[in-house]
Amino acid sequence: MEKGKSIALKCKKCNHKANYHLNDIIARASKIALLTGLLVFVIGTIIVAYLFGYIFLNEVTLLWIYAIAPLMLTPITIYILIQKEQESKVRRFNNTSV
Repeated sequence: MEKGKSIALKCKKCNHKANYHLNDIIARASKIALLTGLLVFVIGTIIVAYLFGYIFLNEVTLLWIYAIAPLMLTPITIYILIQKEQESKVRRFNNTSV
């Protein structure tokens, strides 16, 4: 590592400066990424519900149902992928030691 085995960090809340060994620093999952995934899930679910309501009210053919059915899984898939990627990044960082 370029900075050596310890790094000087400053607390954002109290402005306390201290040197920390790299093995003492741990990562946490980003709340912003998880909230973004949740937002995609909620908006995607609303869109899919609207499309299914349109299909069933207008008696669209069975082919349309097969075409839109995969859209049901899209919002939850995006949320799960974002969550798993965050967990993977945190686990990878925390398992690395000097």
